[in-house]
Amino acid sequence: MYLNMKALRYNENKPKWSIVHFKSLIPFVRVLMFGAEKYSRDNWKNEMDIAEILDSTQRHLVEMMDGNTIDEESKELHAGHVMCNMMFYVYHLEKQKRRSEEN
Repeated sequence: MYLNMKALRYNENKPKWSIVHFKSLIPFVRVLMFGAEKYSRDNWKNEMDIAEILDSTQRHLVEMMDGNTIDEESKELHAGHVMCNMMFYVYHLEKQKRRSEEN
């Protein structure tokens, strides 16, 4: 009797991961791997100054705007560094928000 019925699902306003092109995130993952090797795997989860994250993002954006695609130190795409910095930004912004809600 249930075989022809569609299951109820309440997914409105939930992230739709199926629209993400995961291979486009490879530069992001490679930069995270570089950082894990240079600092430590989850070093980016330690306290970070939001302004420093944005400064770093801007430096990579400027390089990209100047036509440079590869970061000299990491040998990875500047775009991957921008993606990482934006993840750091959102992570730390949310962390600050949670802290202020707890107080």
